[in-house]
Amino acid sequence: MGSFLLVEGAEEVLAVLAPFRTTDGTLLVDSADAYPARLEAEGAEVVEPLHRVPTGSGSTARHPDGTVIEYAEHRPTPEKDQGLQMPP
Repeated sequence: MGSFLLVEGAEEVLAVLAPFRTTDGTLLVDSADAYPARLEAEGAEVVEPLHRVPTGSGSTARHPDGTVIEYAEHRPTPEKDQGLQMPP
């Protein structure tokens, strides 16, 4: 088994993490830009569009079998920033 993320805490604290609790898994990918259109073409529903976060970018999709996967690109340096806007 490789790396994983475990989130634990009281329910009232975990409530702010609700979006993460509905995700079945996270995959680190080389380019998050490539996934939304490809996944939709294969029958998945993009439930969170491509967005920028301080550590990179990503999107989340629900596959036809109901599995919800986040596709995340880790961008450790600003040089890789491809112009996605940070949320306010």
